[in-house]
Amino acid sequence: LTSNDAQKMVDGTKYLASALVTPFQMVAIFTMVILVAGLIPGGAGVLFIGLLCPLLKFCHVRMKQLRIEMLIATDSRVSLVNEAVNGVRVIKQYAWEEPISAAIQSRRQVELVLLK
Repeated sequence: LTSNDAQKMVDGTKYLASALVTPFQMVAIFTMVILVAGLIPGGAGVLFIGLLCPLLKFCHVRMKQLRIEMLIATDSRVSLVNEAVNGVRVIKQYAWEEPISAAIQSRRQVELVLLK
């Protein structure tokens, strides 16, 4: 999770300049579209793009939820693998290879279901 947080910081600084310039670019582009295509067709295009914003927001929120679910499933599997690696002597001593392997595989299947 630490690397994800660090990556968010890097991404945030990388896109900061773009976020500051984007509103001005949008106004300039919409103005040019209206001037070139005319008020009615250009306005319809601008309106269509504006109506797509809620759909894009919905898609973004859903992707974020799926990413969180995926991280939880991956974390569960990785911690089980860590426990297995750290306790490999005990696992070998009591012949728990099959149950541990089955548990790891079942968590991987959950992860794969979320991935699809």
